[in-house]
Amino acid sequence: MSYVYLNTMAAEDVGPISAKLNAEVKFQNFAGTGTMGLKFYYCQSDTPVDRYDMYDLGTTTPVKTYDIGNGQFSTVIEGLSPGKDYYFMPHLSVMGVSLVAEVLHFKTQDFCATVAVKDTTMTGATVNALAVLTTEEKAKAKVGVEWTDTDFSDVQSVRRQYVDVSTIGEDGSYNCALSSLTANTWYWVRAVVSMNGKAHYANTLEFKTKSE
Repeated sequence: MSYVYLNTMAAEDVGPISAKLNAEVKFQNFAGTGTMGLKFYYCQSDTPVDRYDMYDLGTTTPVKTYDIGNGQFSTVIEGLSPGKDYYFMPHLSVMGVSLVAEVLHFKTQDFCATVAVKDTTMTGATVNALAVLTTEEKAKAKVGVEWTDTDFSDVQSVRRQYVDVSTIGEDGSYNCALSSLTANTWYWVRAVVSMNGKAHYANTLEFKTKSE
């Protein structure tokens, strides 16, 4: 007797507005060759969702037909909202049978994020950050980073530097070069987006400048 097993795999490459969904198909005593129709159900929800809810709440990716091969398949979904919880499950049609598997969860990245600190010297460093904004938002927003050598609650120690919004990449990435830092000192840095009179802060990273 032939069996087909469908497994949901963890999402990968999760960004603010996109994610790669993965699943796996395993065959036992599967005779012959053929094709299978594969798609994913997914939805945004603030509370856990099960497979039955998915049919009512979910959005489906277009059905793709694959040759039966190693059973690994994936799809990239876009147009998601930053900083939101999403649930997804795969749907498989093969030999006239439809299967679904376990519902898994991922959370999209916030619309602004502090990604990394690179090229650290005695007096400077480059901060890689992210700000996913619409064209209209870019026209109104100020985008940059803040840093301090004590704590962000110590307002007097906080420094802020903005970048030219035209330098922000299509994926929202941007770099901010810091200067006039003190050698052999720990700093804390975070991306910041100022919009409509309100500042939105990203996660905090720490780094140490080089010794003299």
